[in-house]
Amino acid sequence: MQNSPIIAMRSSRCPTQMQFYTPSSTNLFVRYLPREVDDNRLREIFSAFGKITSSMVMRDIYSGQSLGTAFVRYEEHEEALRAMRDAHGMPLLGKTVSVQWAKQQHDDTPAGQERLKMNKLFLRNVPLEVAEEDLVRLVSPYGSVRKVTMHNDTAPLIDATERRRIVFITFAEQGAAEAALLAVHNTCAFHQCRGIPLMGKLSEDYTQKTRTPRIAHIPHSWRYGGSERSQSGTCVKAVKSRSEDPASPVLGRCASEMDAVDCAGADTQRVMEMPCRVGT
Repeated sequence: MQNSPIIAMRSSRCPTQMQFYTPSSTNLFVRYLPREVDDNRLREIFSAFGKITSSMVMRDIYSGQSLGTAFVRYEEHEEALRAMRDAHGMPLLGKTVSVQWAKQQHDDTPAGQERLKMNKLFLRNVPLEVAEEDLVRLVSPYGSVRKVTMHNDTAPLIDATERRRIVFITFAEQGAAEAALLAVHNTCAFHQCRGIPLMGKLSEDYTQKTRTPRIAHIPHSWRYGGSERSQSGTCVKAVKSRSEDPASPVLGRCASEMDAVDCAGADTQRVMEMPCRVGT
């Protein structure tokens, strides 16, 4: 059996230990971004290297503040490689940007046209005072709402008085959920938000998906940026197992900066709320 190419990194939890992961061929993990860089600025910077199929700045799921990390996925491996070579070490607003390969396990998340087929929007931090009619009124400019379900957010809170809801909104038309996400994500759309923004992502019903092994082509250029590539083998067989929770992210966001580093491959154990949104 041929060996799969791997990348070795120091564990963020135990710097004296090395952890290993199989890298993506098109998806990059960006660190040390200035807090001023938002999704639009991120895309503007990295689109200079090729056609981007997904990108998003990682944000704290409650405050909406940037964690200084992001994911950028390209259409072609050569474009991602060019971005890593040219952007790694780039000075930006007083910081030095780090760019590395993300984990390959995130490659099978929908992007581009496949993302537009997803019709369910997940929102967090919805105030208790906000009613279903308020939510429908908020998102109806982007498509016909088929269903709204509201649930108590069971995530631990620092301040118990700021208890919120999580909401799933299902649309009738393709592309409506994506349009609504772009409009309301990280915004205080209701006066009841009291400074805590709505945080959104697209949601996929994984119970309807058939989980099958995936064969991924592994390109011949892993050595840049301190990574290592096995000298034998050009393919790796990966089985992706997913949570049955319909709130499982399609590229969501990390709950903390350590988790964001972990999502890229610094650790083998991963805390899910996972990485970045995919956008077109």
